[in-house]
Amino acid sequence: MGTVSKEATPPITKEMEEEIFMEYKKALHAVPGLNVDKDDNYLYRFLRSKSFDIPTAVKLYKSTDGWMEKNAEVLKIPFRDCIPAYQGKLLTVLKQKSENGCTMIIAKADKWEAEKMILEVIIRALFHLIEESQTTVENQINGIIIILDVTGLSMAKTIEGISHFTLKNIKLLVGFAQGGSPVKVKEIHSLSSPLVLATTYTGFKYLLKRKMRNRIKVYYEGATAIHKIIGKDRLPHSLGGNIPDDLAEDTELMNSLYRRHNLIYSL
Repeated sequence: MGTVSKEATPPITKEMEEEIFMEYKKALHAVPGLNVDKDDNYLYRFLRSKSFDIPTAVKLYKSTDGWMEKNAEVLKIPFRDCIPAYQGKLLTVLKQKSENGCTMIIAKADKWEAEKMILEVIIRALFHLIEESQTTVENQINGIIIILDVTGLSMAKTIEGISHFTLKNIKLLVGFAQGGSPVKVKEIHSLSSPLVLATTYTGFKYLLKRKMRNRIKVYYEGATAIHKIIGKDRLPHSLGGNIPDDLAEDTELMNSLYRRHNLIYSL
C-alpha cells in the first residue's frame, strides 16, 4: 500500500484573519476580569504568536496579563532610569538580523556596574528593547535571540552579579520567556560562561519548560562558539564579527524607542 500524503494547510487569507480576529476578541471579552482595553495591533500579536489558534492565543493573553499585574513594580520603572544601560552599551540591539530573521540583542556583562544600576532596571531596559523590536509583523513572527557575553568578567564581579539574581528576579525572567509575553524567544546564548555561572544556571534551569531549556546554550568559550550558528558577517567586532561596533547597532529602533518617550537618542 502506498503512503497517504497529508495535504498542506492552506494559507490564512486576509479575510480569514479578520474573521478569526473578531472571534478572538469575543473570546477575550468573555473572560471575567481580563484587561482587554488594548489596541488591535497589540491584541493581534498573541494570535500571530499562536498561528491564529484562538484558544491558545487567549490562554497566552491571560498568562501575559497575569504576569504584568504580578510584576507591575518593575514595569513602572521610569524609562530615564534605563538609559544608562543603552548609553553604556550594556544592552545593544543589532541592525543585522539572524539568518532566520530574528532580532538579536547583546547583553555585555562586563559593562554592568552593580553599585550604580540594580538588576531590575537592566531587566526593564531589556523589556523596552524587546517590545520596541516587536512593532512590525515580520519581527513578531521571527522572534528574538539574546546573546549574553560574559567575556572579560572577573570571578569577583561574576559572583557579585549572580548575588543579585534573587529567586524573585529569576522567576520574573522565566515568567516573561514562557507565558509572560507574546514575544518568541528563539535562542539564548551565554558566552565565556565561568563555571560558577554555568552551575547557577543548572540550579534553576528546571524552572523552565523543556522547550525553553533546549533554546538556552551555555558555552565556556567566547564568541567563536556562535560564529557558525549566526555568522561573523552578522556580528559586531566585539563578538569577533565583521561589522564595526559603531555601525552594528539598530539606531533606527533606538530612535523610535526614545521618541516614544519624548526623548532624542544620541550615540
